[in-house]
Amino acid sequence: MSYRWSLCLPLLSALALTPSLVLAQDTDGDGVANATDVAPCDASISAVTFAPAQDSFGSLLFEDLWPSPKYRDLDFNDVHLAWNFEYRHAADGGVSSLRITLQPMAIGAEDRHGFALGLPVPLSALASATRTVNGVSSALSASPVDANIVLLISSDLREFFGDQSGPINSVRTDPTLSAAPMVIDVAFNGSVNLAATEAPHDPFIFDKSNPSREIHLPTESGSANLDGTLFGTGQDGSGNGRNFVDIRGLPYVLSTPQLVAHPAEGQLISDLYPDISGFASSAGASHPDFYISQVNSAFEYAPASSMSPSVVPQAAFDTSCVPLTGVSCLDILNAGLSVGDGIYPVDVDGSGPAAEVDMYCDMSTDGGGWTLVEHVNRDHHRTTAAVSLSALTGRSTHAKMADSDIKVLARSGQREAMIKGASTYIQRYSDSEWNSFSSTGWRNVSYDSKHSNGVWYNNTCNGHRNNRGFSSYADNRGRTCPYVFSGSARYFATWHTYNYSGGVGGIYSVFVR
Repeated sequence: MSYRWSLCLPLLSALALTPSLVLAQDTDGDGVANATDVAPCDASISAVTFAPAQDSFGSLLFEDLWPSPKYRDLDFNDVHLAWNFEYRHAADGGVSSLRITLQPMAIGAEDRHGFALGLPVPLSALASATRTVNGVSSALSASPVDANIVLLISSDLREFFGDQSGPINSVRTDPTLSAAPMVIDVAFNGSVNLAATEAPHDPFIFDKSNPSREIHLPTESGSANLDGTLFGTGQDGSGNGRNFVDIRGLPYVLSTPQLVAHPAEGQLISDLYPDISGFASSAGASHPDFYISQVNSAFEYAPASSMSPSVVPQAAFDTSCVPLTGVSCLDILNAGLSVGDGIYPVDVDGSGPAAEVDMYCDMSTDGGGWTLVEHVNRDHHRTTAAVSLSALTGRSTHAKMADSDIKVLARSGQREAMIKGASTYIQRYSDSEWNSFSSTGWRNVSYDSKHSNGVWYNNTCNGHRNNRGFSSYADNRGRTCPYVFSGSARYFATWHTYNYSGGVGGIYSVFVR
């Protein structure tokens, strides 16, 4: 048999299958094999793409006085939002759903602003949209008068700061406040064309007291609710395919693919980011990296690193429908179903008659995938048979797997063994060496050793042997050599006072992968 393990849920299948067979299957029937399907239980999702990247955020900096700002007020801290987009792709490559994580970082404006998001997707393709804040989810409405999707995310962004009035996180002498993050989930009817390279698409703020005054990125023309008569008035320099820019070409919204600092209240954006002037005058062709080049941090409110969002975007999907099977902790790890160190069902003989048993897996040391095969608690296991196998997971009393099973585990994996006690040692053996190992006597073999610097050394302990098991022999790199004993146990002189077959021994665990 082989172990049948479904992540965090009960067993769903009694079939004995090898990992390669199960991973080659297509459980959700979307045409993508389980091995490469990030959501094998959801036919609408097979892959994910992040923008700007998984576990990272971009910034949106808004200047709210379009089209007639006061020159000295171009501080771009009126609204600062951190953003991350997760695109969930169907098997055809299109996007079936979207998860957007947003967190307000600052509101330096005196006026109150709402926030909306436009997507280049027909309104008819929208299946649902929800917003989740502090664990509470609510449906989002879409504009009925726009041909493409325009979602109203918030009618007043101050709600995320507890409706705090006045400047928030823009005046250095004021206390820094944290906002509640929001997660926006958008589902589409079927899959749609939506490129991650175009994120964050069309995010915009609007005046709460006058919603027709919107401020968008320069690539956008505004929603159906925008007062178009504002173009060409005041300091607006829109034209030639660029909107919402001033007469020098400076956009009223800046989008960056990483989290950046915003200016302190009263400081110009060009003081903090001097290269933005060239960026503006060239319509973005020059100095696209203005936010990382020539930065004058003396004008920032606070370093971006000190204002990191409180939520970390990560892709996590249900895999409980996939009854993965295998013969070791390494199989579980390679199947992508490790949930950390702990107890997992393992069936060493695969399709054989033996039943699966719970085994302890070390999924963290040196990359993980280690199956506990023996625990020594000041005693000895001078036998090839299993000893107190059911007690092995407790790692408190002496117990071991049968030598035959230990050999199967080792040969089916990377042929490595690890001892964890007062120190941790890892050794690698050949197939022939594993075949000849026995719990009934010592072995004097030449093997590779992996030391604490992470480097494998070949044949470093060749010829070292002491039948009493007490020695300080060193390998050719000055490390203490372990002795080989039982199916996988290494006998270390530094851990024992007497030989393995009697007397007082040490306490350690032996793992194989």
